[in-house]
Amino acid sequence: FLAFFWLQLWTTFEWGGCREYNERTQSRDCMSPEFLYPVWGKVLAAVPSFAQGFVFEFVSGLSKLSVAFIVKMQNWESQDEMRCAAA
Repeated sequence: FLAFFWLQLWTTFEWGGCREYNERTQSRDCMSPEFLYPVWGKVLAAVPSFAQGFVFEFVSGLSKLSVAFIVKMQNWESQDEMRCAAA
């Protein structure tokens, strides 16, 4: 998830234009793309969060599938034991 932190910084300061604005004005006024682009800046600021949520849900689903596969491969004495292990 550290990559998403850097993606957030990149979208804000590089693609959002804050770095150039702050260098040009010798200030630190621009800390968000919304400062320069009110509508599209909000969309741009949300992209890393959506990407992080997508990756988290994908990894969560992948881990559930792998656990179900591992539980199914083990030898259980009864179906109740298997259901309890997978829950």
